[in-house]
Amino acid sequence: MQVIAIANQKGGVGKTTTAVNLAACLARAGQNTLLVDLDAQGNASAHVGVDLTEDKRSSYTLLVDKTADPATCIFPVFPNLSIIPAPASRALAEVDLALVSAIERERRLERALKRLPTQPDFVVLDTPPHLGMATLNAFLAADLVIIVCQTNFFGAEALGRLLLVLVDVADIRATRQRIRVLATMHRANVRANRQILQELQERFPDELFKTVIRYTTTLHEAAGAAQPITEYGNGCHGHKDYLAVMEEFLNEQTATTGIRSRA
Repeated sequence: MQVIAIANQKGGVGKTTTAVNLAACLARAGQNTLLVDLDAQGNASAHVGVDLTEDKRSSYTLLVDKTADPATCIFPVFPNLSIIPAPASRALAEVDLALVSAIERERRLERALKRLPTQPDFVVLDTPPHLGMATLNAFLAADLVIIVCQTNFFGAEALGRLLLVLVDVADIRATRQRIRVLATMHRANVRANRQILQELQERFPDELFKTVIRYTTTLHEAAGAAQPITEYGNGCHGHKDYLAVMEEFLNEQTATTGIRSRA
């Protein structure tokens, strides 16, 4: 089981879009994939057409109840893809308060995932756009953190701040964590976007995915239709881009572990 956290402290940069569509591409490639919605807004849940649910059958309960059975929180989406949705209440937005006196509160999600009766090939965590207990739990549970970065000035600034946080996380973790950067919402015809992308390529030559997610309205339309891009826009630019990210990621997995994926 590989756990992937999709993160950025800035909202509106394609974080949830990436979490949902990467998970969907992995699932369509034959990988058993679990998507976990840790954002109180519940956008990942809505994106795959799953209604927000009661607290005890949501990601919230995995954070506040250290004995919770994660299997009771899983909802199927389509073959090979399931989700643990966000709660319908505001509970997830107030999870920091709920955990204020909890012991080892930052490890709740990691331990809950280990209690899954059947472990998926991949777990994709959609994190909230701020640093709180839900995000910290995701970072400590993740083998890989993918930082999405819209190719504009503010996206690049947020990337720098998040990298500093992950340096502190590395001091807590027992094992080494991989970090990758994914450029999103890129408009190649905009000079500022091209400049930021070039800066990312120069600054993060090893961490930056070669694939760039192009800006396309089809990705927004897919979210509005409550479908991943694999179902809504098969063959469109957004679908091709996320397929390429998935293939790049799986090829790296094979090179690192020596285990060939089922894709």
